[in-house]
Amino acid sequence: MKKYEKDGIPFVPPLHVGDHVVYNPTHEMLVAAGYSPSEEPQTAGGQPKVYRFDKYKIVVALGDQWEQRKEQLIAAGLYDMFIAAPYLSTADPFFQNVYDGLTPEEKSILHRHCRYMGGA
Repeated sequence: MKKYEKDGIPFVPPLHVGDHVVYNPTHEMLVAAGYSPSEEPQTAGGQPKVYRFDKYKIVVALGDQWEQRKEQLIAAGLYDMFIAAPYLSTADPFFQNVYDGLTPEEKSILHRHCRYMGGA
C-alpha cells in the first residue's frame, strides 16, 4: 500500500469526509483531502528523508506515559543515549530502527507535535 502524507504528516486512518468516517479511503479520496502519495520519503538526491524530533516535545506529548517509556529506556540501557542526544534523528541507525517499529499513530504524534525546529 502506498503511503500518503499532507504537509509532512503521514496519513493515519480513518479519513473524515464531512460527516462520514472512511476507514479504507481510496486514492482519489485521499488526494481530494489534500494528501499526496509517497512510497518512501525521499530528498532530491534520492536519499531517504531525515526527520528530527525534539526530546522535550516528546516528553510533553507522552504526558503521563513518559514515566513508562523512561523505564523502558532505562531497562534497555538506552536512557543515557537519550539524555546525551540533542535531538532524535532518523539518520541515526539506532533511532531509525526504533522509528520503523512505531505504529502509524505514534509516528503521527511525532510528526504533528515533536518536530525539532533547531539549527542544523
